[in-house]
Amino acid sequence: MEFAGGIYAMSYPTSLTGMQTAVTAALPTGWTDVTVSTPVASCSCWATGGTVTAADCTSDPICPIGQVNQRFIALSVTRPFEPLLLPTATFNSVSTTYVVRVQ
Repeated sequence: MEFAGGIYAMSYPTSLTGMQTAVTAALPTGWTDVTVSTPVASCSCWATGGTVTAADCTSDPICPIGQVNQRFIALSVTRPFEPLLLPTATFNSVSTTYVVRVQ
């Protein structure tokens, strides 16, 4: 599911709505109770010597000249869950997050 959004993100790294749509389209038929969260982008700048600093993904350019931009997008999906063996369990959903590195 999230993998479909990750594949979409590699081609369209700024289209958050498109990523959500790709994940939703990849869900099995009948899974109408799934929540696809808004993708979260994070960026960092890598300098010579291994120094890494957080960066604003909306800046242009994202990193100063001479530093390498690293952009990651996290796609999360949650679905309600009712345990059969532990009906009094305190958890009521399952979630997964897929992180993709894009250029």
